[in-house]
Amino acid sequence: WHSMSQPGREFLCKITELGMFSADFILGHVLLFFMLPPLCIPYVDKGHSVMLFWLRPSRQIRPPIYSMKQSKLRKRRVIRFAILYFVMLVIFLALIVGPIVASRFLSPLQSIPMNLLQPTGLNNNDTTSEPTGLALRDVTDQRRPIMRDCEVVLVWGKTI
Repeated sequence: WHSMSQPGREFLCKITELGMFSADFILGHVLLFFMLPPLCIPYVDKGHSVMLFWLRPSRQIRPPIYSMKQSKLRKRRVIRFAILYFVMLVIFLALIVGPIVASRFLSPLQSIPMNLLQPTGLNNNDTTSEPTGLALRDVTDQRRPIMRDCEVVLVWGKTI
C-alpha cells in the first residue's frame, strides 16, 4: 500500500516545498530591495560595523589588498550581480505597478465565463446558523429542482 501512495505523498511534499521556496524567494528579495536606500548613504558600512562589532572607526577591520587580476574579477562579478539585482527590482515593481496602471484602462468583466462564480442577488443566504439539508425538521424524500440563472438548486421540502 505504501508503494501505491508514494507518488501522491511526493506530489504533496513537492507542492509544499515549492510554496516555501517561493515565499522565501519573495521575502528575501523584498528585504534586499528595502536595504538599497540605506546602502546609498556614504560610509553607512562603517556605522554598521560599529553597531555590530562595537569597534571604534579607528579600530575597524581593514579590507584586504587584492591583486589586479582579483580586482578585475571582483569588479566584473559586482557589475554582473548589480545588473541582475536591478532587473529583479524592475520585475518586482512591474508586478506591483502593472496591475494598478492597467486597471485604469481595462473595463471590468460584465460576466464571468463558464459560471465560475456563484450568482448573487438570489436572496439565497445559506451562511446562517439555521439547520440546512438533512438537519431540517420537515425533510421529505422529494427533491424538486429550481432553475435560477442557469444554476440548479435542490430544495428539501422548502421553497426559497
